[in-house]
Amino acid sequence: MFSAAMGLGGLIDTAPALWDGVRLVAGGALIYMGARGVSAAVRGRSLPENQSMVDAAGSPFLLGLMTNLANPKAAVVLVGLTAVLGDAMPDRSSLILAVLGMPVLAAGWFVLLSTVLSHERVRAVLESNQRLLDMSIGIALAGVGAILIQTAQPL
Repeated sequence: MFSAAMGLGGLIDTAPALWDGVRLVAGGALIYMGARGVSAAVRGRSLPENQSMVDAAGSPFLLGLMTNLANPKAAVVLVGLTAVLGDAMPDRSSLILAVLGMPVLAAGWFVLLSTVLSHERVRAVLESNQRLLDMSIGIALAGVGAILIQTAQPL
């Protein structure tokens, strides 16, 4: 995966229009996801959309693991990181360490989230404010998408 990311990073370096295309597509996807979040908040809902999936999988951990392994955003972030950090790092070994450190940081983040969110009080507060959270996250995603589109150079 690292070599693929380095190859894509090199391709992005030689063809900046490709990176702008990625920004446009990613920005559009974020705006779409944000609009869906806002729409869900306006409609309201009684259970999270993936509740039946959690029940079917039998394990929220397994569902979370499979969701993140199948998540294409992780690969996009890795490609972006190698493209951006490639020039800033003093040598390739520093870049390799930065990329290899990403799974460790991600694992730590998800352990922290699962630990905090497993407490009943925290879940109760989040569930009671779910519509507000959906609306806020939707607006934030759409805003980031708009910024990505705005920063892309016209093709």
